[in-house]
Amino acid sequence: MKTTTPPSEDTKSSSGQYIQCFTVKPILNLPAKFQNKPVSEQIVSFYTVNEVHKFQYSRPVRKGEKDPDNEFANMWLERTTYTTAYKLPGILRWFEVKSVSTEEISPLENALETMQLANEKISSMVQRHLSDPNLPINPLSMLLNGIVDPAVMGGFANYEK
Repeated sequence: MKTTTPPSEDTKSSSGQYIQCFTVKPILNLPAKFQNKPVSEQIVSFYTVNEVHKFQYSRPVRKGEKDPDNEFANMWLERTTYTTAYKLPGILRWFEVKSVSTEEISPLENALETMQLANEKISSMVQRHLSDPNLPINPLSMLLNGIVDPAVMGGFANYEK
C-alpha cells in the first residue's frame, strides 16, 4: 500500500495480500521496581527499546481549511497504539498484534506533548552534565537556545495563535 491511512474494509476482506510499512515508536514501560524512583539513564535507555509490547504511530490529519499563516492551527494527529502478544525483542519470527486503538490528538495536546518532550530532553542533558562535569557544554547551550529563541517554523508566535 502506498499510504499510511488505515486500509478500507474492502481491502481487508479481499483475497489479495497487501503490505503497509511505517515506523512505529516503542512506548517505554519501566518495571514496577523502578517506578517513582531516580533511575539511571542507561536503565531507561535499555527499557526504551527492550521488553516492549506497545508501539505508537502518529500521522497528521488536517481538519478544516489550511491556514496559510499557521499550518499547525488545524493539524491534528491520529495516533494508533498497537499492543503485541509478547514483548520485543524476542526469538519469534513474527509477533501477533493483540489490540489496536486509535485516538485523535488536538493541536493543543500536540503542542503540550512537544513541550514535555523538550523538558525531558533538557532534564536528561542536565543530569548527564551533573554526573560528568567534563562533558562539553555546547550541546546543552544549543538546545536551550533553540527552545528559548526558536527561529524555525515561526517560533512561539504559532503556539500563541
